[in-house]
Amino acid sequence: MSAIISIILSLGVQAMARQKAIIRKLPTVETLGAMTVICSDKTGTLTMNEMTVKAVITADSVYRVEGDSYEPVGKIHAIDDPTRVAVAPGTLFERYLRTIDLCNDSQLIKEESGLWKITGGPTEGALKVLAAKVTLPPLTSELRSKIPFDSQYKYMSTLYRLGEEEVVLSCSACASISRATADCSRWISRTGKAKLKSTPGKGYGWWPQPGSRLPQARPN
Repeated sequence: MSAIISIILSLGVQAMARQKAIIRKLPTVETLGAMTVICSDKTGTLTMNEMTVKAVITADSVYRVEGDSYEPVGKIHAIDDPTRVAVAPGTLFERYLRTIDLCNDSQLIKEESGLWKITGGPTEGALKVLAAKVTLPPLTSELRSKIPFDSQYKYMSTLYRLGEEEVVLSCSACASISRATADCSRWISRTGKAKLKSTPGKGYGWWPQPGSRLPQARPN
């Protein structure tokens, strides 16, 4: 009986293959025969399982990020100015880029074919690519300790010695900006630390479109 069932399912797999549908497991054919609608996950199924950072929101600025895929090429500019942003040492944007670069377990690799790929999660990889699009000022860094990312507390923290000081760098992936700022009483703007009054991005007429993810990174 088991042999007959396998033969019947194999015939079903061949019939599906002629319709350009590849079936990996034989029992799936029996289930598909009773379906009229198939809903599939978009990430990695209808796409290449790649993510790209398209915008950066700070306390008092919004930046657009050009470029696609994992190639570290693309201009970063203010939302109201097409001029490439200059990243000076000690600025808020420089600290942000250094945070997402160091508080990150992914690696950016260029293959012999010339294509760029990442090792690690697509979200971390997208942040690693963003940092690589800008030449950061040279600074010696040494990892002292790390709290790996966990789905329960939804953040990752690292203790680094940067130059002559030790800093804690944190990066979290949150479902919304309100969750990301729920435990914050202050934020850092271009003029220094200020009391948190509103949700970032709301005052700029820009808000992520459906399908966007909102990772938050901050140096403590």
